[in-house]
Amino acid sequence: MTAGRWHVTGIALLLTAPGHVVADPVQPVSAEAATQLRAAVNADELDVAALAARLGDDPVLTSLTEGDTALRLAALRTTPYLVNKELALLPLVSLARGRDPDLAPAAARRVLAIAQALALEETSVRELPRADLENLRRDLSSLANSSARRDVRVCAGSAAQLLSTLPVTSFVASH
Repeated sequence: MTAGRWHVTGIALLLTAPGHVVADPVQPVSAEAATQLRAAVNADELDVAALAARLGDDPVLTSLTEGDTALRLAALRTTPYLVNKELALLPLVSLARGRDPDLAPAAARRVLAIAQALALEETSVRELPRADLENLRRDLSSLANSSARRDVRVCAGSAAQLLSTLPVTSFVASH
């Protein structure tokens, strides 16, 4: 795992904990990466997958928490194609809990797509400690039982169920 990945992971985890102030912010997404992401907003899935491979995980993960709605929408389209797609779950659930009529349902659909992919891959969730995965499942169950839009609730409930089937290898916790 690269130092950048650890940094993004730490920021994502801190962003979900109330009352935490981030002293060392993530490097902003380069203008070139932001331009490439924005250009892929209406691209077909093969082009989106290729873009995720070209950019790598870090710019996509950073774009989920920074920038305007258009950049976040473009970034969330690439999340199922990340190498460590489970790292996108925390910021995606946060977006799905929001009130943005474009971001919330799109993020909820991507959470479900990632949960499905992880369940079908029959691999362990490598980059999230067990406690974080449990918190994600609880957050998704809570969202499924909230007053959110129906499509968001359905995606959240389905994703929570799928995540409950995943084995966890505490790779992060052992470092």
